[in-house]
This record gives sequence, structure tokens and C-alpha cells, in this order.
Amino acid sequence: MTTHDDITRLLSDALSAFNSDLPVSPTILARKAMAVCDPDTESPEIVRFAAELHFRQMARGLLRTAYEETNDQQSEMFDKLQDRYPGTGDNAGVYVPLNQMTSEDFEHNIHRLRAEAAAKNAHADALRAKYAELKESGHFEAVA
Repeated sequence: MTTHDDITRLLSDALSAFNSDLPVSPTILARKAMAVCDPDTESPEIVRFAAELHFRQMARGLLRTAYEETNDQQSEMFDKLQDRYPGTGDNAGVYVPLNQMTSEDFEHNIHRLRAEAAAKNAHADALRAKYAELKESGHFEAVA
């Protein structure tokens, strides 16, 4: 097991132990993991600062994986909601439980998801146009 794996395990353990009724942020998970790694805060301040920044970055990835859909999950996501969504305003930087989201949190996530969908549709349209152009030019017959 690598150091990266060890840190991932610490962050995952912190997330598993977290009260599911509260918003969770990368900072909270990073600090819980740091408390395990350096419980007496004996490391120099610059080392603690750098480690916490790295732990927060890793925690962001963990939270994204846990609470935001991936391409593989998107088709499954259409018939159910996530447990948490990214917050806004006072909730910025945390993943808020669905039942605690503010009106602004809902509006932000609806807008974000629609913007992502529009961008993906535009990409698909551009790819379809390129495919049609290549097909009409005989590109696929020349390759075969």
C-alpha cells in the first residue's frame, strides 16, 4: 500500500464516521485525517499547512466520487437523486444533505446540471456534424 492509499483510507474513514445529517467539506475531512497523522501537532507549521492542502485536494476528489455522478452513473442518476449536492453562499465548498439544501442551493445545482447537459449536447452535435462530414467525404470507405 502506498502513502497515497493510506491517506485515501484515512479520508474515507473520516467520511464514513461523519454524521450524515450535517454538511461535509473537504476541510473537515482533511483535518480529521491530519489529526490521525499528527495528533499532537508536532510537525512544523509549514508541513502541516502543505499536508492539509494536499489532504483537502484529495478529499475534494473523494467527495466528488461519493456525491456527484460520473459518466457511468449518469444513466442511473436520472431516476434518483443524490444524497448531497454542492452548496452555495454560506454552504459554498461543502456537500449539503438534500433535505438541508437552501433555495439557492437547489437553484444553483439545477442551473449547473442544465449547463453541463447543454455543453454535452453541444459536444455531441459537433461530433455528429464531424462524423457526417467525414462520412460524406468518403473517409470511412478510404480507411476500410
